[in-house]
Amino acid sequence: MRLTIFLKNEAQDLIRLPSERVGKPLGASADAILDMAWLFPFFIQMACSHAIEYLDDHPNATEPDFREVRRRFYEEAKLHYRYVWDGFDLHQKSTVLRVARGKSMPDALRHVLAELENRHYVEHDRSRPRLFASTFEEFVKTEADRKDSVWSRLMGRR
Repeated sequence: MRLTIFLKNEAQDLIRLPSERVGKPLGASADAILDMAWLFPFFIQMACSHAIEYLDDHPNATEPDFREVRRRFYEEAKLHYRYVWDGFDLHQKSTVLRVARGKSMPDALRHVLAELENRHYVEHDRSRPRLFASTFEEFVKTEADRKDSVWSRLMGRR
């Protein structure tokens, strides 16, 4: 099943309203949450859950420590990112990796980039493509580094 995204104001409401109801308002932290989750409701709920859990664990904190929230979020999101990554074909993986590394896109992959934009895995930031969330970018780079490392070991290089 393909995930869809919210409009930005809907995403901000999903961050703000439920957290206010439980007495842990996260509206002021919307940018940090959207950096991790983008506009995907599933990932927004996951990020908010970790932020609220952090506040529950640290009752004297006035706001979440987003380095820690991001770490917790990433540990959980990796499983879902793996599912997305494994569903990509080789051209999609190549395109996503090029975007993550800030490399130019060959004409032969432009249609793949457009498809990934339609699925909201790639967005535009100041006229250059970027992956939908910083945490997904981290996952993609880590995955590529891991594959490169395995390949180097198999080929006898270090």
